[in-house]
Formats: sequence, structure tokens, C-alpha cells
Amino acid sequence: MVGTWTFLGGCISATALTAETSVSTCPDARITGGNIAIAGSATYGADLTYTFDVEQTITLTSTTPLSCTTATSCSALVAQVMPGDPASSVITCTGTTTCACRQVFSVPRTVVTGTYTTAGTTIQLTSSAAVVTTSSYCVQGDLLHLMTVSGTQTGPMGEAVILVDDVAQEQ
Repeated sequence: MVGTWTFLGGCISATALTAETSVSTCPDARITGGNIAIAGSATYGADLTYTFDVEQTITLTSTTPLSCTTATSCSALVAQVMPGDPASSVITCTGTTTCACRQVFSVPRTVVTGTYTTAGTTIQLTSSAAVVTTSSYCVQGDLLHLMTVSGTQTGPMGEAVILVDDVAQEQ
């Protein structure tokens, strides 16, 4: 794991993310797709320090029946989901009784440093701002997978369900 890794991209499991975020009051709402465009690098030092220098754009598509909301139209749903106008997020929705929405989150280039520890297939990052993030990881040849794993789901064989997988290649 020690070394510098260049991010190639990422993927989101729409099915798993829908199950993770499902709301009992709206079982017909679905995340129908997702993509992560990520660029930059992660460097892990032998001294257990790390540096992430990345920018990313996350795109999610979803469907939400208006009957599950208090909105009377898809444009009104946009206003409820995204009050104000954050520059880093854009949402559009179309439809009449069910809104087909596309939400794009942009995270500008950010450099984060800190320390890390590993135990088995888990990596814990502690940023210099004292933010702790725990993920699963694996190295396959020259590829590093940093994964967000469901805390509530298991697969048919009891395995962890991967929600997000960011992939980087060793430089």
C-alpha cells in the first residue's frame, strides 16, 4: 500500500445505495444510477502519513414518486431537495407523477493530509483536521480499491455489500 496511487475512477452500486438509503414512507423511490469521476492521487508513506490531492464529480440519477413528497411538481421537488443555490451541486428533475432526477456534486481540487492505520482489509484515515474516516481497501496487483461498505447489508453469502469503489493505480 505504501506508495503513490493515481485515481482512475470510481463506481457506485445504485441497487445497494437504494437499499442503504431507502425510506419506509417511499419504497418506490430509487437511485437508478451513479458515477464518480475522480482525478488526482493518494500517497501513503511508510511513516503512516498520507496525502490525498483529488477533485471529483459525483453524479446520481434517481426516481421519486411525487406521492411520496409534499411537492406538487418536479420543479417544486428540486426546490425542496436543494433550497438555495450551492455552487457545488446541481439537480434537475423531469416528469409528471414520478420525477426522474439527476444530481451532480462537484468537489474542487482538495489536498488533505494526515495519518493512517490499517488492520486486515480496513484503513482508518485521521486528517490533520482530526476527521476520522474508515473504509475497506484491497490491493490487486497495481490497483488499489478504496471502498465504502454497507453497515446494514450483507450479500447472499454473508459478504460485505460495496456501496462505492474508488480505484487507483500505483505509479
